[in-house]
Amino acid sequence: MDGLSFLVLCEDNRYDVFLKTYEKYFSNGFPENFQFEFILLTRTIKECNLPNVRVIHYDYDGEYFNTPKGLNIGVRVAKYDNLVITCPEVFPITNVISQLAPLPRGNYICQVFDQNEDGTTGISLVNTNYRGHIAAWYFLGVFKKEDVESINGWDEGFMGGIGWEDVDFGERLSRAGISHTVLDHVQAIHLWHPRNYHVPGWDRNWKILEENIAAYAIACKNGIRTWW
Repeated sequence: MDGLSFLVLCEDNRYDVFLKTYEKYFSNGFPENFQFEFILLTRTIKECNLPNVRVIHYDYDGEYFNTPKGLNIGVRVAKYDNLVITCPEVFPITNVISQLAPLPRGNYICQVFDQNEDGTTGISLVNTNYRGHIAAWYFLGVFKKEDVESINGWDEGFMGGIGWEDVDFGERLSRAGISHTVLDHVQAIHLWHPRNYHVPGWDRNWKILEENIAAYAIACKNGIRTWW
């Protein structure tokens, strides 16, 4: 691959976690002269003076923290045509950059384990035999920029709620006939944090997902580009 652009949505309450994850990527090392960047997509972080990190601000005053708008902006500004979608709490276990760099350009989902509250490693959240059939569980995913653009990125209709935009993204890639490969040997751990799915926005987004499936939607109307 000729360069990687890591797209990371992060607010100031998770910035310390991002710093630890970023440090781990660098301490693992990477191929000499290989080009990569981290793009912090944020509403609240003012600046970051670390090497290879760009801070891109966006505005969104919705009820819930959500990802589509930030990721779509990230696609627009990315320097490289290979996009790594991840988040601050996905902590690399293996030498991810060195493992990805020599691969042919493609769409990949890496294996990510869940961390238990006591700090121990829990179940695998995605692997070849579990949830690998669609490219929805991109805790650590790599996508060709042109493939993401072909389905118009992430549907910003989901920003009125929480969740399910990842499943919608994976389903639309699949309906477009765009394939991916699961890389069980490229691994990270999803650090433990409290989660609350019992909110009205969860059902709100589920309804949008059902509507998109029923419509056999491929390219969303409100994504990287907007049309009516």
